[in-house]
Amino acid sequence: AQTHVLTWVCAVLAWRATAAHSFYVLALNNYKAVSTLVEDAAVKAALLRLCELTLLQHMHEDGTDFVDILDDAQFDLILQRIDELLDEIRPDAVALVDAFG
Repeated sequence: AQTHVLTWVCAVLAWRATAAHSFYVLALNNYKAVSTLVEDAAVKAALLRLCELTLLQHMHEDGTDFVDILDDAQFDLILQRIDELLDEIRPDAVALVDAFG
């Protein structure tokens, strides 16, 4: 029974590690693509804000993954920046939605 529990614990940790790695690769590729391929400064800025919002929202939603890394004050800063980004993105919201089809 103990072996079964240890196997389950390892499987859960492996799943969380693969999810974190997949999100990292997605975020890195998104940042690289926007930074290198988008030439229009205003479009690049809007897409980078959207990328930042996505990353911070992910960190906020999956906060338990960062418990040993970030303290309460840093989590508060994440929420503060999310609110700021929402205000910054709001003027571009319709254009972003239209651009994504």
